[in-house]
Amino acid sequence: MTATEAQTSRSATARTPLMTLTNASQTFHTKAGPIKAVDDITLSINPGEVLCLVGESGSGKTTAARMAAGLTHPSGGEIAFGGKDIWSMDKTEFSAFRRSVQYIHQDPYASLNPTKSIQAMLTAPLRVHHMVKGKREAAARAAELLTQVDLTPPEQYLSKFPHQLSGGQRQRASVARALTLGPQIMIADEATSMLDVSIRISMLAMLGRLRDDLNVGFLFITHDLAIAKYFGWHGKTAVMYLGRIVEFGPTPQIINSPEHPYTKALIEAIPEPDPDHVRVQDGGSLRSMEIPSLTALPSGCTFHPRCSAFEEGLCDVTVPQLTLVGPAQTAACLVAARDHGVVAPRARSDERGA
Repeated sequence: MTATEAQTSRSATARTPLMTLTNASQTFHTKAGPIKAVDDITLSINPGEVLCLVGESGSGKTTAARMAAGLTHPSGGEIAFGGKDIWSMDKTEFSAFRRSVQYIHQDPYASLNPTKSIQAMLTAPLRVHHMVKGKREAAARAAELLTQVDLTPPEQYLSKFPHQLSGGQRQRASVARALTLGPQIMIADEATSMLDVSIRISMLAMLGRLRDDLNVGFLFITHDLAIAKYFGWHGKTAVMYLGRIVEFGPTPQIINSPEHPYTKALIEAIPEPDPDHVRVQDGGSLRSMEIPSLTALPSGCTFHPRCSAFEEGLCDVTVPQLTLVGPAQTAACLVAARDHGVVAPRARSDERGA
């Protein structure tokens, strides 16, 4: 194969999604009634790509991530890995999928077994999946994994237990555990939110290095658009609100040219260290700070009770669909679509759950 052919092959592979979520939904049935935590979302993750999923608490980010990881069966739609619906896979295929998609939890102390040493946690999956031949090789591989996540020298950490590590060290150990089976996708669910600000950047730099060195795709979940900007600048960002994707596109466009009023509000909430550029802290462009209940969603656009661009008779009547408002950028906002001269597809409010 020539160098040109090799480059063409790599480019074609990069364009083929590792995972796709197509019209995926998740409904929970409670005493208060059905709760649609995720409503008809479509996303894809490519090799070596970062897809940031951004939104407030309760927007459905973690539920979407659990569906992507195969931890929760979707109520509707399809989760596909390598082009095949994961819930139609046989046992062998599903096992391979679970090895290829690894999860990094928000709280490393809760996700690590307190009775196991770091070496025991890292070597167990290696032995179970027959990836090493003996204890010596397993220990050597565990040391390599710790080196990959910047826990060096590894001999200093292998015999320790989670309670003997700092928060940042525990999270690095969690990342090392996620790497044991050679994943193709890593799902980081608020992986830096419990860390001190001083060590977040080093953690994100380490994750970025793993992405580049191993060509791992990331589904990166955060409520902080500043973190999404830093880690996912060369990737894509999807903004979620009350279970729906309200804006999607390349991260630079989402940050620099947001179209949906909710995305604009999230950007306004980013702290500004320069006193000459501090935004007025009066609620910004939001009409209300109260988030509606998932058991009693507003009619039409669910963001309209909080939206400064709200137009009566339009936003409270029809449900906006994602519409192209820029190069590869879509937004579910009737006002933004109209401002761009686009007739947005609509659904009546009573068709939301159809």
